[in-house]
Amino acid sequence: MSTNIQALLKLIKIPKYRTKATKDERTPRSSIINSFATIPESEWKNSNKYWADFAVGRGSIPLALINKLREYHSDEWIIDHLWVLDIDLEVLYSTRKFMERELGTSKLNIICADFLTWSPPKGMKFNVVMNGPWNITTTSTSNGTSGDVNAWKKFYDQGLKMLDMYFIMWGPKGGFLKMLRTQSNNEVIAIDLMTDEYYWDKNACVATIKNVKKITTDLNTVVTDKCPIIKCISIMEDNPNWTEINGNISVNNYKGPNSTRVITKLNSVKGKNKGPIEYGTINSKTQKLAPKGPKFVGTLQESVPSYLVTNDPVAAPFMGTYSTAKYGDDIENARKIQLFVKNNPLLKAIQKRLKTKGPTWTLRHIRDFDPSQLKDGTEIPKEWNLSPDEVSMLLNNTLDHSCVSIV
Repeated sequence: MSTNIQALLKLIKIPKYRTKATKDERTPRSSIINSFATIPESEWKNSNKYWADFAVGRGSIPLALINKLREYHSDEWIIDHLWVLDIDLEVLYSTRKFMERELGTSKLNIICADFLTWSPPKGMKFNVVMNGPWNITTTSTSNGTSGDVNAWKKFYDQGLKMLDMYFIMWGPKGGFLKMLRTQSNNEVIAIDLMTDEYYWDKNACVATIKNVKKITTDLNTVVTDKCPIIKCISIMEDNPNWTEINGNISVNNYKGPNSTRVITKLNSVKGKNKGPIEYGTINSKTQKLAPKGPKFVGTLQESVPSYLVTNDPVAAPFMGTYSTAKYGDDIENARKIQLFVKNNPLLKAIQKRLKTKGPTWTLRHIRDFDPSQLKDGTEIPKEWNLSPDEVSMLLNNTLDHSCVSIV
């Protein structure tokens, strides 16, 4: 007797999270195929290995795994050695149907469960390929983005518990790269910053981890992107001149010890924030403060740009500052950084490739350079040592028009 899936869905609880941001989101096929190349052929050939996707969603990854494993094994072997799991019964149903058609059987290792509490059969270990949820939404808000933004980390940790040798995982650049830098238990053998193609509109990367002791300390050396973006940015640390306050601050007329008069609101060129700069008094010992000296200041809410060059202390909410104090007290250097943000085509190209929110936020990731070499802000920093061909590759507009290949 066939199952009435729609009737069944009415009886079950809505999942507390989905493994993808939307039901129709799919991991880009070309990114999956490229990530497979980071695992040695001997691992794919090994008939004793099991492979798994524990956040399967619509099934882009298992379909690619089936095609890859067919280069070395029979469908009968794949049926036994490929495992997929998801908490969302609705998307899992459609994934099961296409896998049944692809492999010609309903006897598949497809499990509907919460991966964070699921345990595999005793003793089983897997090579894992997974694009888990980046945010488990637990409450509804006006913008619909409240929840556990570290969901990807929980899926990563759970995947390690049942890891055989290789783990391919997609995640948000910021938190994922920081975790890969600081962890010491597993070797990172490849990182794709996803800047060669317009895979999708997310600030994402994909890494391949090997279940051996970490020996690579500089992750810049394992970036696989073909474009020379790694000459312009560092994934190991933020730019040393950068400070950000990514949230609200307590602004009042504090009059106690360590009282400091600061800029608390930037002016805006348009919108409801258009108006003069505002000042307030804070306790500089308890609240984050941008460094003293000349600096460029820009809002991190870059849909409404707001820029400032100043020597004054700054503690405005949702702002980033780029200090030029290490290059002297001349505030003109800070003005040149503002011109760099407004006029530099390479900075804009880096932003588009990294998919950061805007040019100001991109300053956080670029490699340090002496701003005194700038004139109108369009110059390419000599410290980045880019050849004309590399500059041309970075500026290539092909990225903006590439087709997103999904299944």
